[in-house]
Amino acid sequence: MENKNFNYKTVNDIKDFDADNWADEKWVALTLNIKPNTLRKQRSKNINFLPYYKFGGRIRYNKLEVYDAMKKRRRASND
Repeated sequence: MENKNFNYKTVNDIKDFDADNWADEKWVALTLNIKPNTLRKQRSKNINFLPYYKFGGRIRYNKLEVYDAMKKRRRASND
């Protein structure tokens, strides 16, 4: 059964300052098919290729920046 109350957004629908544009590490981990702990380790070792922001002690990722970083890594690996 389809949930009609949920708005699915594509990359083109996301605005820069839209509240729905911010995600936690769980969303990023699911999107990249990795564990949240991997993101934590990358942040602690300063080897994270994804820009992140800290709001009141919580880590948040900008979805547009995550998509951009994924595109750049894909292009770099194809070169």
